Amino acid sequence: MPSQEDIDTQLFLLKQHRATLAHYLGQRARLGAAFEPPGVAAGIKEARESIARCKAALRDWGVAVEDLPDDVEPVAESSNRRVPRMLREPAPDFVGRANEIEYMTAAVLQAVRRGDRSGDRGAVAAITGVRGMGGVGKSELAYAVAQRLAPHFPDGQLLIELQGASRPLEVERALRRLLISLGEPAELQLDLPTLQGRFRSALHGKRMLILADDAGDALQVRPLMPPLGCALLITSRQRFTLPGMTTLDLRILPPADAERFVLDICRRIGKYAAELARLCGYLPLALRVSASLLATNDDLSVPLYLARLTDERTRLAQLRDPDSPDLDVEASLRLSYDALDTAAQQALYILSTFPLSFSAYVATKFIRNNAESTLHHLRRRSLVEWDASTNRYSLHDLIRVLASQQKEVLAIKNVLLPDESGLVYTVFEAQQSYKAWEAAAGDDIRISAAEQYRRDLELLWQHLAPDLRRVARGWSRSGVAPDLETLAMDMFSYIVFKLPILQVDVQQNIRGLLITVARRGMSEDYQRSYASSSELRSSTVVAYDEQTGLKDDAQSGLENDAIQKVNNNGILSAVDKYWEKLGQDDRQIMRLRWRSDPPLSFQQIAQQLGPGWEEAAVRQRHHRVIAATRNHLREQGLLDDSEPLS
Repeated sequence: MPSQEDIDTQLFLLKQHRATLAHYLGQRARLGAAFEPPGVAAGIKEARESIARCKAALRDWGVAVEDLPDDVEPVAESSNRRVPRMLREPAPDFVGRANEIEYMTAAVLQAVRRGDRSGDRGAVAAITGVRGMGGVGKSELAYAVAQRLAPHFPDGQLLIELQGASRPLEVERALRRLLISLGEPAELQLDLPTLQGRFRSALHGKRMLILADDAGDALQVRPLMPPLGCALLITSRQRFTLPGMTTLDLRILPPADAERFVLDICRRIGKYAAELARLCGYLPLALRVSASLLATNDDLSVPLYLARLTDERTRLAQLRDPDSPDLDVEASLRLSYDALDTAAQQALYILSTFPLSFSAYVATKFIRNNAESTLHHLRRRSLVEWDASTNRYSLHDLIRVLASQQKEVLAIKNVLLPDESGLVYTVFEAQQSYKAWEAAAGDDIRISAAEQYRRDLELLWQHLAPDLRRVARGWSRSGVAPDLETLAMDMFSYIVFKLPILQVDVQQNIRGLLITVARRGMSEDYQRSYASSSELRSSTVVAYDEQTGLKDDAQSGLENDAIQKVNNNGILSAVDKYWEKLGQDDRQIMRLRWRSDPPLSFQQIAQQLGPGWEEAAVRQRHHRVIAATRNHLREQGLLDDSEPLS
């Protein structure tokens, strides 16, 4: 019996011979049999003979050895039949994607080996799919993966362009083209089941790789699934799956790779590479178009071109090469956009008015009909992106630009302008983040939710600050307020106080409503401190009218409605009176939290309360008082759950 050392030696030699074989097969795949260097054929033959000797010795010793596809010479190589090599090399300036290439290559090879070991002829072939928006580089990635896989599929590599994003190729025509590539006669006028049978028969027992580029959907691809031992590589803008399919959602390039990409194409971009990559949204097609234009038009100033890209109204027009119709970012994105029905296009326009990422909750506030299914529909077509770590959707910058320019084409009515949409979006987002913070379990989640709420409030302040300052100026002119900025911040604090219990609607004048909330909330404090009720009322109405265009007679409309529903007959006074009855500690906590400018954090309150107080205890007491206050207001008839505050 051989020693363990003998067995280990043979296993090592087997590994070395297989590495040598892979090297020679790689040379043949890259150059083709007609142009391969002298010695490649002899090297392949010698490596396979050595592999056979090692495997025979190990099996004689009772050691199980796996048979790999390349260990023996395929029938196709020993015959005079033409081996199809239809796949081109990836672009010479292809950059990055190392992890994606490794992932997909490993997935294909593992699936092939799993099928070989199973011995089940009914098992499915190795199927992988690359999904992503137009221009993200799916096809180039597929060619790079196919190049790595070529030595493992010596019977050939086939290409079928399915044109799924434009004019989807009929399945029967796709099968006929594949069969012709396999040497079948061109006059194949057969029905679909027969064509499928011929296709699978032609591939039976072979190692062949098929690239189905730009697939439309699963129905188009399913009849093209090859038999066991072969592999099918799919690219598509649509998100779908097939039995046994491994998928990869391809995203934009990382900033470093994007910058390297544009510099490889045009060195004179130099220090502007980062800004150019950002304006292109790190989308490979946009990066190639912009860098190629600068490389071709050497009299075009890079700063001037960047300035043109900065203007969203003309950005897409600048991402088009007049000499290369395939280098057109807008045309590429429009293939996906034009395939949508009108309702989905309108929804995409609405989403394009959001300044940042958004939750499904916020989207449903703007998209009235079938919002959830519309979001899923747009996601399946790679027109919105989804971040599972934050449970939020977003639009790529260039898709947002394209969609935002379609209002007149779609004849959209009763949709907020982007500025107003941004305000309403921020109100809904702040309400959601407050609820998440209030319901958070665990310090980490609570801290994260609080940070999101703080960011939302900062954005809300940016939207409302000019209006609040205008109102404050009116008060200041009448001598009722000493500090304009402090007054504006005080008014904003009342908005923050009311925000969690407001129920707003997209169709409302939300800006006017929020200003009214702030003004009416402040009126009682400043009425007691600075002026009579008549002076206060006069100055605030004047300032309010200056910035909204509302007249005095609007009091019976928006303002009276706000007074009734938001102020709720002195709700702030009721809150003050209720808090006066609290214990000393609770009263102090609420005063420091809601009457300080700016409001103190729970940690700061704990420090002011003195030794023995911790942040968690302060937070718990604060939340308990807030809940009790709401119950008190409901009992007093000031907060009616059947008619929520608006």
